[in-house]
Amino acid sequence: MNKQDPANSFIQQLAMETIRQQGTIPAPFQTEKDHINATMIKVRKHLTTANNELILGLNYLLDKSPLELQQIIHDIVSTLRSAEGIQHIMQSALLQQPNTFTLFSDAVNEFYDCGDFNIECCVISVFIALFPLEAQPYICLATLIWRKDGIQQAASFYETLIDTFHSPLIHYFAADCLKKSGNHSKAALLLAQAKTHIEAQPRKQQNTELLSMIGQALTSSNR
Repeated sequence: MNKQDPANSFIQQLAMETIRQQGTIPAPFQTEKDHINATMIKVRKHLTTANNELILGLNYLLDKSPLELQQIIHDIVSTLRSAEGIQHIMQSALLQQPNTFTLFSDAVNEFYDCGDFNIECCVISVFIALFPLEAQPYICLATLIWRKDGIQQAASFYETLIDTFHSPLIHYFAADCLKKSGNHSKAALLLAQAKTHIEAQPRKQQNTELLSMIGQALTSSNR
């Protein structure tokens, strides 16, 4: 019995999950197998588009990266050439190296206010795609929204973030944005929640720098 192509297997899993979540009904006279195959074609197209956009953003980052990060980017781009590439990247140790996140963060920051919102958005999208559980990439996006679309749009985005992430760092930046947009009471509440969250952690794990910043912000908000 021939082994199934890994890429095909991955895409079939995504297609089955898509069908399960959407509850899509096959078109008239379409068999279940044909329906799965049609969904797989759509999924493959979406993956190809997403991978190409990631590669575009990574190529932008290459120009602003030290040699160490350039090698990591080359490895990621090479892996993304396959349909299931992003899965391999997320499961590999490539992004788990201690300084990889900092290297990417520094490279993305090089594009801050670069004069082209599309390029800036593109590299931030790469940052989010590679580190979806970290707070900083979303703060970068919120900052871009603030500069591009105004403080009210950024405040709305932060409202969504704080409902999704229980992160003192996001709460701190969200509080700053909400305060400047006029929502002082919500800003103070977010700062208090962030302070409580940090203080509940074991002392060795506490982010003392962020805790100090939150304390200063709370003092300022009470004046």
